[in-house]
Amino acid sequence: MISGLVGDFADVEVASSAVLDDPKTSDVSRAAAYVGLTVAYGMTGNVTALADCYDEAMTVAHSAGAVLPFSPGQITIMKSMSLLDSGHLSEGSQLARDAASDESTPPAMKSTLFGTVTLAFLDEGKPNSALSAAETTLQLYDVADPFRLRTQSNGLRAVALGQMGDPSADESFDQEDFETVEPRLSVWVARGRAWAAAARGEIEEAVRIAGQGGNASVAGQHTTWGARCLHDTVRFGSYEYVDDLTAIDTFRGADYLVALQAHAEATRDADVERLTDLGAEIAGFGATLVAAEVHAQLASLLREIDPNRAAHECFRSKILEADCEGAITPALINRPDLVTDREMEVALDAALGATSPQIAEKRFISVRTVDNHLRSVYRKLDVSGRDELAGLL
Repeated sequence: MISGLVGDFADVEVASSAVLDDPKTSDVSRAAAYVGLTVAYGMTGNVTALADCYDEAMTVAHSAGAVLPFSPGQITIMKSMSLLDSGHLSEGSQLARDAASDESTPPAMKSTLFGTVTLAFLDEGKPNSALSAAETTLQLYDVADPFRLRTQSNGLRAVALGQMGDPSADESFDQEDFETVEPRLSVWVARGRAWAAAARGEIEEAVRIAGQGGNASVAGQHTTWGARCLHDTVRFGSYEYVDDLTAIDTFRGADYLVALQAHAEATRDADVERLTDLGAEIAGFGATLVAAEVHAQLASLLREIDPNRAAHECFRSKILEADCEGAITPALINRPDLVTDREMEVALDAALGATSPQIAEKRFISVRTVDNHLRSVYRKLDVSGRDELAGLL
């Protein structure tokens, strides 16, 4: 477990396996070994191995609960993380929320579980929900912070604020946060600082911070978190760290993280067809904000060579963005405004079945203006009418 705290997960796997292979090992020792093993699998993205041992790990953890009351919660956290990494974002988020609200969960574990909930909301593209969860976590850390994770939640809070365009997102960090060198903590300081810099328009600085922080996290064997940090550099519009991200080879069954690696490559290569496939795949995972950014990138790439298709991508991006709780990210800011916000409003109303008079009354505009907007949208998207428009949803 000490090796796990410092990030030596190769040593954790060896030591934990030795304990579990010994038939004379007590349930308490086995529970401790499973905690270490699931943390190692979770932090390195070995979703497959974690799934294989999860049921047995939880059975042993509950049997040792009187001595190690934190063990079921910690194993649940790593299961939740593995679900996020594999692309089951909604399921992973729900698992963490359920465990955090369970009355049998020790108070000291609730804060750590809420930290996982915060990350889940960020992965899902819900920065405002993430901010609320981070605030709850920080309040719980005022009561108990056994794993010294307040810095992590400060970082998650800063990421959420930065993704909502708050230029002061990193002001909540204190000197201790800035001085931390543990990969499990420093990566979150890096992500928070990077997104705050991006919110200020300091893109080169954001890329530098995220790239260095991501590489340090990967070097410290926290590859799942390091991968997210390195992917942030791509979301900021840089290709400088693409090779570092795609060089990570520890992922097994971590389909979402593999998709982020593929997105980085496709973005660098301006591979329109691959980006199109990835936009659908990432949206299917439930990572709405990243998916909105992928379609925004496609709108930019296609603007000159295929205006109708570019407008389709802009339309898709804006539909996805509507579920992202007011996110303001570089990719969305730089998206070409091929379908205006007013056209989007009218088009969505029409696609959902509203008549032109109903839309006019709702939007406080004339019926003629509604019909003009719809004709413009039909032309831009190359559709014939409301039925085809509805099909785009």
